[in-house]
Parts: sequence; structure tokens; C-alpha cells
Amino acid sequence: MVLLDDLKKAIADKRAVIVAGAGTTIAAVGPGTRHASWTGLIEHGLRRAHQLGKIKDKALNAALANLEADDMTLLLAAAEMVAHRLGQKDGDGEFAGWLRTTVGDLTVIDGAVPSALAHLHRHGVLIATTNYDSILCDACDSASVVLPTDSGKSLRWSRREDRGILHLHGHWERPESVVLGVQRYRETAQSPFQQFLQQVLAASASLVFVGCGGTLDDPNLGPLLDWIDTTLRGAEHRHYLLCRDGELASWRAKGWMRIVPLAFGPGHADLPGFLASLPPASGALASTGTGGNPAPSPLVTAVPRPTDNFVGRAGEVASVVAALLAGSHVAILGPGGIGKTGLTQHVGHDQRIMAAFPRRVFVRLEAAGTGADMALKIATALGLEAGPPPLERAVADLGRQPTLLILDNAETPWTPDPHGVGQVLAECGAVARILLSIRGRQCPQGLTWQRLELDRLGGADARALFLGLAGPQLATDALLPMVIGVADGVPLAIRLLAAQADGLADLRDLWARWQAEPAALLRLGRAANRETDFTTSVSLSLESPRLTPDGRRLLGLLGRLPDGLARSLRDDLLGQNAAAAATSLVQLALAREEKDRLRLLVPVREVVRARVTPSPADAAALHDAMIALAELGDQLGREDGQDAAARITVEFQNINSVLDMVLDDDGCQRAIDAIVSLAQFQRFSGAGTPELLERAVGRAQALNDTRRQARCIKSLGDIALARSDHDAARARYEDALPLYRRVGDVLGQANCIRSLGNIALRRSDHDAARARYEDALPLYQQVGDVLGQANCIRSLGDIALRRSDHDAARARYEDALPLYRRVGAVLGQANCIKSLGDIALERSDHDAARARYEDALPLYRRVGAVLGQANCIRSLGDIALRRSDHDAARARYEDALPLYRRVGAVRGEANCIRSLGDIALRRSDHDAARARYEDALPLYRRVGDVLGEANCIRSLGDIALRRSDHDAARARYEDALPLYQQVGDVLGEANCIQGLGDSLAREEQPEKARRHYQQALGLYERIPEPYSMGWASLRLSRMAGSESERRAHVAAARKAWEGLGDWGLRLIAEHLGPEADDAEVP
Repeated sequence: MVLLDDLKKAIADKRAVIVAGAGTTIAAVGPGTRHASWTGLIEHGLRRAHQLGKIKDKALNAALANLEADDMTLLLAAAEMVAHRLGQKDGDGEFAGWLRTTVGDLTVIDGAVPSALAHLHRHGVLIATTNYDSILCDACDSASVVLPTDSGKSLRWSRREDRGILHLHGHWERPESVVLGVQRYRETAQSPFQQFLQQVLAASASLVFVGCGGTLDDPNLGPLLDWIDTTLRGAEHRHYLLCRDGELASWRAKGWMRIVPLAFGPGHADLPGFLASLPPASGALASTGTGGNPAPSPLVTAVPRPTDNFVGRAGEVASVVAALLAGSHVAILGPGGIGKTGLTQHVGHDQRIMAAFPRRVFVRLEAAGTGADMALKIATALGLEAGPPPLERAVADLGRQPTLLILDNAETPWTPDPHGVGQVLAECGAVARILLSIRGRQCPQGLTWQRLELDRLGGADARALFLGLAGPQLATDALLPMVIGVADGVPLAIRLLAAQADGLADLRDLWARWQAEPAALLRLGRAANRETDFTTSVSLSLESPRLTPDGRRLLGLLGRLPDGLARSLRDDLLGQNAAAAATSLVQLALAREEKDRLRLLVPVREVVRARVTPSPADAAALHDAMIALAELGDQLGREDGQDAAARITVEFQNINSVLDMVLDDDGCQRAIDAIVSLAQFQRFSGAGTPELLERAVGRAQALNDTRRQARCIKSLGDIALARSDHDAARARYEDALPLYRRVGDVLGQANCIRSLGNIALRRSDHDAARARYEDALPLYQQVGDVLGQANCIRSLGDIALRRSDHDAARARYEDALPLYRRVGAVLGQANCIKSLGDIALERSDHDAARARYEDALPLYRRVGAVLGQANCIRSLGDIALRRSDHDAARARYEDALPLYRRVGAVRGEANCIRSLGDIALRRSDHDAARARYEDALPLYRRVGDVLGEANCIRSLGDIALRRSDHDAARARYEDALPLYQQVGDVLGEANCIQGLGDSLAREEQPEKARRHYQQALGLYERIPEPYSMGWASLRLSRMAGSESERRAHVAAARKAWEGLGDWGLRLIAEHLGPEADDAEVP
């Protein structure tokens, strides 16, 4: 016991200096945080540099192998690689950022060791550390960082004139100070002042090494220990190395003379208790503040240590501190689990509050039932002996010195006894400052309050809190946004989910558990308390007398509605009691009002859903309302479809949730029909997933309802087709077709056959598409379905248009248009009008094309057809591009692109990207153009769009031609040409042939070039396409063998362009004037 007694005496006499190593940090953050250890940090740095491309694979593997070796030289070499590659010497932000996200972002999960060291610090013991983090500074009441490079501050620290923690090897916030690799250790070892400072400390006090097992061999502390054991061999005071019982023999084997190993117990868990036993058991705490004057000794400091990872509340803490210091009483309001208690604890430990209020008393009121109970709780927290009258005695004691009275969960006594609580608050508030936390949105009477309503955490703060607790290994997990999202910014819910995720390599199992039993994940262990069980926290509000019967009714409905309840629907469901019910929930902070809707936070909703069941009448009314909204999906594509789409959009999540529940009922046929109607909305809008429709297939099958089963399967095909998943769509239609045949549903059969034709058309298989439409048409005629007939006729027109047979296409569209008008099918009308615009565009009749698109666009908007809107907008961009108005064209494409992505229209997305490439090509930005074409090409291939694929390949040939890479250009044109011929696209075929002619002309092969131009001209004339006819004629004029032939070609170009109106006249003026021979052809 002599050694221990001597150590205790050194501490009592303030002749001891703690040297804390990496072991203290590991004890605080847990062994799971690998970068808390020095070797773990180096490994992390090596991998970070490798990810940034600063270390090659071979070098990484060699450096990692060095970390496994028990050789300080190899370890330092690996550390030097990190420092060098991340740019410490150069002041590179990569090094600073790496420190910030590793040692600067450690999460304390066990504060026992830091707290024990802080206790020693308050008794006047100086603390130095080799760690780079702030854990000890934070534990020691935000002590400052002292660096050996600041000689003045270091000396004041050594004389206890400055309060702080000496960071011997630097601090993360000063990246240049961090001693990591060989170079910085060499500089430290050669620093006259640092070596002087360390030797003075060793000569004048006992160094107590805590958690330094792996540190004592480093190039700084190793020589210091040698110096102590040689130069200070004659000194009377000892130095101590704290270790476990089982390590004692190995440390003694070192043979040190003045450095004594001292065991603290058999395991690491014994260290905090050992450290706590070292300072004197009685007496006022020593000051470590400026000037050496004793700090006031608080009578009571009962504020619990706040939780770690207190994220996103710095502004709120500052506001509360400022209000309290300004003389206000503060009430913190909000729902359960939002962080009210944690905020009060952080305020209670704020340095400014500690200075202003030497006594800070924390009183838990969850067990207090009245104002009298509350007064007794306050008296007990003040340390007063039991006896009457507690309020009078508490008030007298509060007036003895400046006191901050923190009252937690004040709603518990206030709800049953508002008058009694108000009296207690009034009397205590007259002599003390009060910080009160209360569940809900109402404050007790008795005092004037500055209110602070806590809101949920923002996305970035929620993510930081979750990863800080669950571990950074989950930062890139694809499910992370969804897991954080279901916590809805509620700190307690985030903490509980993070605790469930702690140690997991990924979030798949956690997410599966959430979907199966969400409420079960909102608790830890079996003990039911509001700090570890969110269900218990919410239940306190559910059991409140302030929750009215109508409020509970409304709550039961909200528990089934993920998107909350609109005011109008709320009033329909609850009638004249709706407003009072909503007020009850808002005042209890169970619900929140957002944009004219009443909502529950997600974790609150899951608890409510499990605990509060609506009455059968209320449930039926809600189900009817949601089914009626879903049935509006049938109106899409018709007059007023836009209004139907808008009504469904705002309730889409609620409709899905309710229909999912109703599917489990016995009489779910109407729900299945509603789901099929909702699928029409999903097809048009791109909203949601087909998961509910998949469930409906299974329910219909279980009911032996073949017709409904076929309708559900066919609707799944429609959604897949709208999202360019052609294989899935085909499989669905082929599954539905025999079911329709089994029940004799001719219309269903016709719809499936026509849809299979649509797939073939989109994949440029025109023969197969025509066969399907011609099979479906007589079936529609058989059942008298005019809409189906019109759709088939229009689709046959689409085939003709794709094959550049404009006359046949126009005839089909003009046949279909009156049929659509007869049945009021606005979408069909819009499609026909838009397709007539496409014919005009291909014929370079830009004015007519624009008029058609501008006629079709409002029709698409009226029926809520997003894809049709996108097509019109893109086509208007095509007109602008052809007229060389590149800015207008780009604007149109950039407007259309997100619409295509919203509905999953891959072909439309590819078309926009390719057109943006066309703009870049026209502006001679070849690299940008190539990038766009190479982005679009795999999209076309994914959906089997042969025409789009051909267009991209030909455009890549155009780039090669402009860069005089004739071989590459010719290869591209020759690759694209058979694709155009395969789909019958005459215009594309002609463009390829003309491109080959351009390549031959530039290679000075005029005869071959002339033949290609003549062949291309013939194809342009077949369409006819006057814009391209003019350019082909102009090219032939350059190849003319005589003046008369040249004039004839120029005249032909003039004639072609004269038919294009004002735009054609501009082309003539620019390219057929006196200098026509020098005009550049595209």
C-alpha cells in the first residue's frame, strides 16, 4: 500500500501530473471505434488516402502489413505515409478534413474514465495527453487546449495560472500541430522548449501514465522515460504507470528504477473507481482557474451529465442561456422524445450558466401528482430534511445564493393540479431562475415565460446523430436515408434506431424489422421508461387527462394516415367536433399542423397505430373516403383528368396505406377495383411502386376472382411499360391474356394484344406491332369499343410515321381523331394532334409543327399526362434546334428531362440527352457532344429503341467527321445505316448516306461523294423533307462538272427552301447568295 499512499499524497499536494494515452479515449468511445487507437487511426488514414487515389494498391498493402508488425520504425513509416499523402506539411484540407471526421468526431459511450480524470482535474491535478481529440477537454468543463508550441500558455498552465489540457502531440483542430509521422516526431524530439517542459514536469512532479501502454515506446515519450531513469535516478519522488493486475509482471520486467507499475484492478472496468479513489475524500475542490483563487463550492450541483452526441441544438442552447442570463424564466415545450430533457441538461452544464448560477438543481417531476408533490420534490433535490412546510423551506433555501431550478416533465403535476403548480412556480420563481421542460404546447400559469418550442432535427443533423451512435461504416448504406427518414427528426427515435444498428455491417435486417414491427424497434431492453422506450414516452401523452374523447378518435384516424389529414376531410369525418379534437392533439404536441394538414411524426404514428384503434364506424368512413379518391384514377386521360390527378397526388400515400389495410378484409373487391384505378394514376404520373397492385393480384387469386386478377396483372404491365421495363410488361400482358380468355372478356383480350403491339413498336419491331394492332382491332369492333378502335388506328399511324410514310400516317391520325372526340378521350386527341405535329416537323414545316404541339400541350395538362407534356416540350425544343435557336432548345430539353425521369420514361430521357448533345455539336463542343451521345446510347439499348441507337451512332460519326477522323466517321455511319434500314427510317438512312458523302468529299473523292449525295437526295425527296433536300442539292452544286449543272443544283436548293417560309428565305439569303460557293454545309 506504500506506493498507493504515496501517489495519493502526491495528488493531495498537487505534485502529480496525469499523462493520458490512447487507452483513455478507447475506454470512452469503446473498442468498436477502431480509429480511437493510434494504429487504428493510421489504418483509417491509409485507406482514406487509397480511396483518394493518393496511395496505390501495392503500397497500401505493404503499409497495412507494417501496422501488424511490433516495430515502432515500421509503424512510424506507415504514419508518415498518411501525413505525407494527405498533405499535412502543405496545409492540405484533406488532412484537416480527415482529422475532423475521425478524432474530431468521436462519440463517448462510457464517460466513466473521462469523468474520473475530470474529478482529479478539479482537485488541482494537471492533465497532459498524447491524444489528438477533445474528450478530456469536454469532460473537464470545456477546458482549453494547450499546445507545447505556445510556450507562454504552456508555462502558465504548468503554474496552474491557465486552466486547460496540455496536448503533447497536438490537437485535431490545429492540424499542423499533430505529431503523427517520422518528420513531426523528429521535430518534437528536437524542440528545445517541449523537451524542457516535459523534463521540468518530470523533475517537479510525479507523472502518472494512464492508458499509455502502447505509447511509451514512441520517439518522444520513450526518450523522456530514459531521461527520468538516468538523470533523475537520485530523485525521491516516483512516477507511476497504471496497469491491470495481469500486466504488472511484464511492466516490472522493464527494469525501470524511478517508474513504478501500479495495478488498478483485474480489468479495465476497475480503472474509473481506482482514479476516483485517489483524491482526498473531503474538503473543497481545488481551483484550476486563473489566479489560483478557490472557486465557490456549490451546495448542490445535481444536474445529470448530458447525453453525448447532442446534435443540432447549439442555437437552442444559446437562446436559452441568453434568456436565463437576461433574467427570464424559460419553458421548453414539445412532444415526447424531442430532446427537452437533454437540452435542459446541456444548459445546466454551460460555462456561462455555471458561472452565473453556482447552484443548479435538477428536479424530476414525472412521479409528482400535484403542486404539493412538486414542492416536496424540489425540497428533496435541495438536500433539505423532510418536514413541513416543504414549499416555504424550499423558497427560503433557494434565496441563499443564485440558483437555477431545472424542472423536468412539469406536465405531470400540472395537468391534474394547474393551480397548485402555478403557486409553486410563482413562489420559487421569485427567488430563483426557473428552466422548465413540459410536454405539449401550453405553459403553466404563475410566471411569465420565454417559450422555446423544440422542433425535429433537420436531415443533416439527424444523419450525424445516427452515424455518431451507430458507426460511420453505415454512412454509404443505400438504406440509410430511409432508416433516418422513419425517425422523422425525433432525437429519441434516432437514438433508439441507432442503438439497434450499432455494430451492423449494413441496414438490411434493421429495415426489414422496421417494416414488420416498427414499434418494437422504438425501445431498448425490457425496462419501460421514457428514455429508452419511445412507446412509453408517447403513452404518457396518450394517458393524459387533457386528451379528449374526440381527440382520441381523431388520433386513431391519424395513426393510419402517413401523410396526415387535410382540414376538409377531417371535418367530413368528425363533423362539428373536429376542430376541438385537433386543438387537443396540437396542445399535447401529439400532432402538428403543416400546410392545412394535421400530421403525426412517423415514430409517434407507429406507436399510435399500435395503441389506438379507430371505431368501426370511423374506420369505415375513412376507408370509403380513400377508396373514392383512388377511383378518380379512371378519369385520367379524360376531361378533367388534371383535377383528378391533383386530388390523388396530395393523398397518394394515405390512399396506399388505407387500401393496403382494406385488402385484408373479407369484402375487399371494391378495394381491388380501386387499386386498379389508382394504377392508372401511377402509370400517368410515375408515382409510387407497384407493390400494392402485387398484393391485390394475390388477394384476387385467393378469392378465385379471375377477372379482377387479370385486371391487376394487366395494370402491372401498363406501369412497367410506362417505365420502359419492356420485358416485365410483356410477361404481365402474356399472363393476363389467358385469364381474360378464360372468363370470356373480349375487351380485356384486345387491350392485352394492343399493349403487346405497343411494346413491339417501342422496340422498333414494326411488323410485329402491326400484326398485334390488326389482331386487336376486330376485337374492339366486336364489342363496340370506340376508344380501343381509335387507339389501334392511331398506333398504325405511328408505325407509318416511324417508316417515314407521312401520307399514310396522316390518314390514320385523321381517322382516329374524330373517334377520340366522339368518346371524349382527351388524351387520344392530344396524341393525334401531337403526332400530326411530328409529321410537320419531319417535313420542316416548323410553323405547322409548333401550332400542333401548342394545341396538344394544354390537352395533356388537362388530363394529367406527364409523358405527353414532356413529349410536346421536347418537340418544341427540336423546332428551336432546327432553327439554330440553341438557348431556347436547351431550355426546352432541360424542362422536359425531369418530367421523363419522374415517370420513368427512359426513351424520352435518352432523346433529351441526345438532343443536348446535338446542341453541343452545333456549337462545336465536340467533347460535350460525345459525352451526351455516350450517355444516351445505353439508355436506347436498354429499351430496345433501334432508331434512337442509330441516331446516337450517326451523331458520333458527325463528330468524327468534324474532327477529320474520316475512318471513324465512316465506321459510325456504316454501323448506323442498317439500323435505320431495319426500322424503315428513310430520313435517318438519307442522313447516313449524306454523311458518307461528306467524308468522301473531304478525302477528295468527288465522284463517290456525288453518288452518295444523289442517293441521299432521292431519299429526302421520297419523304419529302425540303430542308435536307436543299442541303443535298447545295452539296451537289459543289461537285458539279459544269456551270450549268451547278446552277441547276442551286436552283433546286432554292426551290426546296422557298417552301419553308421566312426561315427558308433566310437560308436562301445566307447560303445561295453571291458567295454560295463558300457557304459551309452542315
